[in-house]
Amino acid sequence: MFVYNRCTTDARVLREAATLQAAGHEVQIVAVLDTTTSPRELLPNGVQILRIDRRPLHYRLAWWVRGRRRGFKLGARRIARSVALRAIRPTGDRPPPEDAVVQQLLQERPVLRVMVLPIGPLLALLALSSAAIRRVLYAAHKPLMYTDYWGRGYRAAATAEFDVVHAHDLNTLPVAALIARHSPAQLVYDAHELYPEVSTLSALERWTWRRIEPGLVRQADRVITVCDSIAQEISARYRVPVPHVLLNCPSRYEDVDPAASPLRAAAGLESDARRLILYQGGFAPNRGLRELALAMHQLDGAVLVMMGWGRLEDELVALIRAERLERRVVMLPAVPREQLHRWTSGADIGAIPYQPVGLNNTFSTPNKLFEYMAAGIPIAATRLPEIAKIVDGHAIGVTFERVEPDQIAAAIRRMLDDPAELAAMRTRALAIRGRYTWEHEEAKLLAVYDGLANGRAASGR
Repeated sequence: MFVYNRCTTDARVLREAATLQAAGHEVQIVAVLDTTTSPRELLPNGVQILRIDRRPLHYRLAWWVRGRRRGFKLGARRIARSVALRAIRPTGDRPPPEDAVVQQLLQERPVLRVMVLPIGPLLALLALSSAAIRRVLYAAHKPLMYTDYWGRGYRAAATAEFDVVHAHDLNTLPVAALIARHSPAQLVYDAHELYPEVSTLSALERWTWRRIEPGLVRQADRVITVCDSIAQEISARYRVPVPHVLLNCPSRYEDVDPAASPLRAAAGLESDARRLILYQGGFAPNRGLRELALAMHQLDGAVLVMMGWGRLEDELVALIRAERLERRVVMLPAVPREQLHRWTSGADIGAIPYQPVGLNNTFSTPNKLFEYMAAGIPIAATRLPEIAKIVDGHAIGVTFERVEPDQIAAAIRRMLDDPAELAAMRTRALAIRGRYTWEHEEAKLLAVYDGLANGRAASGR
């Protein structure tokens, strides 16, 4: 398996790997190394993780230039000290001058300055050239990072005799396809997203991925994705069989008493009678987080807890302060994945105010949708096709059309104003949650791999 992250919290990758390992396969994940992880890790379930240290061209060139600049500076300082030493210690009976003395001497004696300072233009030229090189190379930062990962991943895995190479998302598909092309291995493409439509990509990135994906998808022996809408879109775009759908459901949880959840205590709400609305997950663009926070101006009987991490965190903190929402919105850090269910169960309503920015967001089925359901939490969410199919289809929450504070507040108020219906939504969520668990989904994954094995045996590969 190839995944372009450090593979410590990617629930889909880790669940799939654990299922295949338990079924008798030998699984190795090729991931990315950072300062918090180790190059090799053996998980308790037997899955191996190999992490690749990233050293792309622009990193290596920047390190080289930095070293040359350091060498020039050191050489210039040594020349200056040598010249100063000769000027103030002709008999050799004085200690070497300090740098301050050197500088003072160079200022006082123009002749010495003329002798030493030609080194300066060389340093300036090197600094200017290195800055220009950095600008050019960092403009291609992502392609250089990806090609470095693909190259190192290929060298790490190409010599092993794998039966299947499994690419998690489009950004790892090139290396997996290359290995499959040059070996008997079969190729599985696991599309976590409708990748060319990811809203945070630049226009150039979307254009590039749209041209890369078609040829690679058609090379795959099997394609897997996360929901019916994306499966239909991939099939229509690339004229391939409809991909297998594997929902991002959590493993089956033990029942938890909501009163035992640490959520309220962590938010400082033990003695607060207000209803608790929870958003848990990444603080990322296009998730309606600003609008969700502003909706709290209209919800006197509730408090919002935003529990997670991400690049918008500082912006959200500033918004809460500027809008004087400190008593209505509480920010909490993310909790470990294995503890998430206990924390989530302490909420009264779960929020998913995703914005329909591009097809990928429109077709999204975020993990939190299934986490809320597993905890029996009624859901207030944007009326997006896949989310509405579950929330409205099972009557376990209320959806709203537009991601605006007024509409979000109206949906939540409708739920809060009808305690009996809110309780009924919770009962319905608990009743259907068994249908949306990994134990239900993993049978689909094993069927995909059984099909690969049968095809391999029939073809003699």
